[in-house]
Amino acid sequence: MATMIIYCSPAKTFKKVSVGAPDNDLFKEQRNYLLDKLVKMSVKELQTLYRSSLNIAQLAYDAYQSPINMGPAIHVFNGAAFKSLDVNTLSEQELSILNDSLLIGDAYYGLIKPSTQLHHYRLDYTMNSSLINYWKETINDYLEKSLDNKKTLIDLSSTEYSQLLDTTRLRQHVNIIQPTFEKANSYQLKKARGLMIRYLVQNPQKKVEDFNLDGYKHIGNYLFAKE
Repeated sequence: MATMIIYCSPAKTFKKVSVGAPDNDLFKEQRNYLLDKLVKMSVKELQTLYRSSLNIAQLAYDAYQSPINMGPAIHVFNGAAFKSLDVNTLSEQELSILNDSLLIGDAYYGLIKPSTQLHHYRLDYTMNSSLINYWKETINDYLEKSLDNKKTLIDLSSTEYSQLLDTTRLRQHVNIIQPTFEKANSYQLKKARGLMIRYLVQNPQKKVEDFNLDGYKHIGNYLFAKE
């Protein structure tokens, strides 16, 4: 069993896969409450919520009216971090460590396990600040229980998702590490986070500061820079 919990952000881009997945939402009741709100919104109301094109709002509207099973989260998320994680090239043992250690923060699901079946959706914390209050206690209650037999929480999320962590409360139970990457733009930052997740599940005996993929080197206080 992995001795760490890795917390990261979701991706905004999805791809549908044929891989099966269990319907194992951690917080199905809370998600269904949000779905009940979203399914009653018109296309125009969704467009306003998303600040998006009418086409994007229409796609979301259709997905809420007729939920589509996309596959397991770790295969469905298709952003830069998940591409650099490259889950399809992990061994069975590495996948087991990943499933035991990774939790993905989310404004619709709260927290997502890698194996969780995702439906198509569109929701993040920038769209409605009340979602932070809606999820924060639930997420930290779950993390507190999950950290009982863990030693470290590694926060590789963006600021948007990191704000959900009650670090004062969680630090009573576990060491929290929040790696940063020097002079990295948004894409480079996401890529580096995905590579660090990959490194940690492939090298569970190593420390975070040993991370050295893509030319990165630890220069102190969990700050990493390119050599």
